[in-house]
Amino acid sequence: MDTLKSNALSVKIIAHRGASGEFPENSLLAFENAILQQADAIELDVHFHESSGQYVVMHDHYLPNESNNKRPIQSCTIDEILNYSLGQEQFITNLQQVLQCIAGRVPVNIELKSYNADSHVIDSELTALKSILEKYSKNFNLPSRDVIISSFNHKLLVHCKQLMPTYEYGALIAHLPINVIGLLTALPVNYLNVDISAVNSELVQSAQNIGIKVNVYTVDENYDIQRCIEYGVDGIFTNWPASIRQKLQTFK
Repeated sequence: MDTLKSNALSVKIIAHRGASGEFPENSLLAFENAILQQADAIELDVHFHESSGQYVVMHDHYLPNESNNKRPIQSCTIDEILNYSLGQEQFITNLQQVLQCIAGRVPVNIELKSYNADSHVIDSELTALKSILEKYSKNFNLPSRDVIISSFNHKLLVHCKQLMPTYEYGALIAHLPINVIGLLTALPVNYLNVDISAVNSELVQSAQNIGIKVNVYTVDENYDIQRCIEYGVDGIFTNWPASIRQKLQTFK
């Protein structure tokens, strides 16, 4: 088997916000269908809603209203958030509901959408997250490697690792660092999750040479699939897990 074919068959398919090309992103329907489509893992986004102490599963930090004005979620009540329709009879949910849906059937990559620098808020956020993840791991008897926490907030990852040392961690970037080795050795991470617009073979090899796996987001186009296979990445985040699986299986 040639190298490219081997790379194509070994790359992990991570459902980006679930099977979000077909179903509302970050919805229970998108997550359930990602599992049915045999995704290797699921990625989802969470925000900590400070007044309720809940993690809500959504990408943006605001809610549009009927006039298309955008309200920051921190100024919304938790009921307003959880009653927000995503279409297809789906609503925003909290993290516990999503984890109950996934039920340990595939690994989960939880992206923390936190940019808060206040240590008290960070402590509150992470204490709540720890409680949720401990219950999830216990309920479904999960190995710690099946929970990956990622963020663009690299300082937050350091705090996470100190509080929750058994889980795996991923540093998100959307740029080509001058010194990727320096970046990665300064962080307690297992993965580098990089934007498709900022990935090349040198970046991938540099990370893998020090034991860091490289996942690329968001990979939906044939040209981008080809690049990722040639670079030998470990995983791709995609909105279309079923069709990308089919393309990888027929890759030559």
